[in-house]
Amino acid sequence: MFSDLPQRAGMNSTRIAEVLNFRRALPPIVSVAHVHMLLNAPTKVEREIVELVDSARVRKLFIPGRGFDSAGLGDCLILVQDWEDTVRSSSSVKDDLKEKFLELLRKNTKTSAVAAGIFTPEETSSLVRAGFLVSPSSLAKHPSFDTSPTSIPASRRSHALNIVLPGQEIAVSDQRKSGISSMFLSIPNLGPYLRLVGAARTQIMTLLKKSRSGEAPLTLIRDRWDGAVESEVYYNVSKRARGESAGVLPGKTKKWKELYGMNFRWALEEALGSGLIELFDTGSVGPGVRRV
Repeated sequence: MFSDLPQRAGMNSTRIAEVLNFRRALPPIVSVAHVHMLLNAPTKVEREIVELVDSARVRKLFIPGRGFDSAGLGDCLILVQDWEDTVRSSSSVKDDLKEKFLELLRKNTKTSAVAAGIFTPEETSSLVRAGFLVSPSSLAKHPSFDTSPTSIPASRRSHALNIVLPGQEIAVSDQRKSGISSMFLSIPNLGPYLRLVGAARTQIMTLLKKSRSGEAPLTLIRDRWDGAVESEVYYNVSKRARGESAGVLPGKTKKWKELYGMNFRWALEEALGSGLIELFDTGSVGPGVRRV
């Protein structure tokens, strides 16, 4: 999903730590669109997903309001074992509540909805703060909030690992006031993950728009994604030895400033799987990319 940190990154130690911590804290999930793109067999994929869900090996995590458009950001998959490990490693949830929540996950394998009465108000509040539950009312208030990492103010971006989806903090009070009958399952740091994936797909489309026809060779889009960064080819090394400019440092590009070094291939697969773009044979310069 991410490129290795370059030796000459052009980032200070604080920013490098922020990038690495952000990557480490992302939840172990994958969008259904990405899986469809990798396997390229829609019917077979859906059948196997159903089988894995029925056998309690995989959970389908659906975020209302985020999966009805072409991007399908709110439709994700996660291994049951990974979800259970995330719950057990949470330091903000008491052990007895962890076991109660895990028992719910084992019994409720086919839906993301949870009856509000299953947990006490205090337990619900604890799970919401930890990022394991979210109120549908909080999602309805933010159906189209910005999906780019830049939507997080710079002063708060370093704390992105500790935040939950917008509105989660008031989920319990909303539940009491409006009589909400159900909550939805979630996972910590799902918000930053969705914003990152959304920003990556948007960036691919933005790079394509730079071409008047809406299509371009795959190599050109890759170069635009990476930016005009310096490389280790011999002539760039010679330029640096002479004190000449050999391109910008990676830390100055959007790939690293806003997308935390996301790999181009991974972002391309996301855009392909969501149906935003398609590949075609140019006949002369290899594969090309165009908007759908």
